[in-house]
Amino acid sequence: WKETLERVAGFVTTGAGTVLSSTLTAAMSIASGLTSFSISFIFAMYILLQKEKLLGQLKRFCYAYLPERAASE
Repeated sequence: WKETLERVAGFVTTGAGTVLSSTLTAAMSIASGLTSFSISFIFAMYILLQKEKLLGQLKRFCYAYLPERAASE
């Protein structure tokens, strides 16, 4: 009986470690995905809300560094 109990205890210990490792890996993957989504969403909203200002800055940049013919097109 002692040998059987040791086998069962070893199996449970190994299995619990594997399950815990898999659970933590999945949780970290979900957290990473949510973080990436949140940052991307905030960046996209910032760009959309500032699009007029960004277009004006882009036009000024083009007129400053490109020939006038190319900048006006």
